Amino acid sequence: DGCWLFLGEFAEQAFALCPRGVLSRVLGRARDMGFGILAGFEYEFFVFEETRTSVIEKQFRDMVPAAPGNTGYSLLRQSNLSALYTNIFSGMAGMGIEIEGIHEEMGAGVIEAALRADDALVAADKAALFKTFTKAIVQNHDMMATFMAKWSMAEAGQSGHFHLSLTTEGGCAFHDPSADDGIATTMRHFIGGQQRHMAELAALVAPTVNSFRRLIPGLWAPTDATWGIDNRTCAIRALPGDAKTQRIEYRVPGADANPYLVAAAA
Repeated sequence: DGCWLFLGEFAEQAFALCPRGVLSRVLGRARDMGFGILAGFEYEFFVFEETRTSVIEKQFRDMVPAAPGNTGYSLLRQSNLSALYTNIFSGMAGMGIEIEGIHEEMGAGVIEAALRADDALVAADKAALFKTFTKAIVQNHDMMATFMAKWSMAEAGQSGHFHLSLTTEGGCAFHDPSADDGIATTMRHFIGGQQRHMAELAALVAPTVNSFRRLIPGLWAPTDATWGIDNRTCAIRALPGDAKTQRIEYRVPGADANPYLVAAAA
C-alpha cells in the first residue's frame, strides 16, 4: 500500500510539472478568481516538396517550398493543393478538431490554419494534436511540413498566435459596450499584466534560439511589449467585437512553442 501511495504522489507531482499540468494549475487559479478562459490557436507552417529521404540526403538544405513566390490568399495556389487542404480538414474533423479557416499565407509554401475557440485546456489539446497530425497528413502527400519558428533567414517566421478572452457567468469579461472600443476595465488590466511580464514569459513562448530568430523587426513578428486596436504589428492585438467575439491575440509565440505553455503564460 505504501508503494502504491508513493507512486500515486509521484504521478501527481509529475503531472503538476508537465506542460499540461502547468496549464491546469493556471486555469484552476483563474477559476478561483471567478474566470473561465475561452481560447483558440492559429498556426502558420511551411510545406515543402520534399520527403523524409530527400531532406536527409540534402542535409536539410536548399529545400523546395510547395509553392514559389510570396502571394497570400491565392485561390489558384490553394486550389492546386486542394487535396491536401481537404485531407487536413477531414482528418482534423475526425478527431473533433474544428478548423475555422485555412488558407495560403504570405511566403513560399506557407499555410495558415485557425482552430475554433474552446475551453483553454481543450484548445491546447487540440493544438498539440493539430501540429502532430498535420505533419503526418502532409507526409502522406509525399511532402513535408515544419512548425519551426524560423526555417530560413530569407523568409518571415512562422507564428503560433493565441486568441483568448476571460469569461464569467455573466458572459465575456472583456466586453463593455459603453467603453471605448468595447474594452472593459478587466480587459485593459489583463493587457497591462501581459505587457508587464512579457519579457520574462518569453522563455515559455519563444523557447529556443531558433524561436528568437523570428523576433526581428520588419517581418511581422513583435519585438516590443506593445498593444493596439486590431494592429498586427503589436505584441498584443486587441480585437473589439461583441459579447461573443471580444478578445485579444497574443502574437509573441512562434509555431514551435508548446501550446500548453503558451496558454499558461498568456
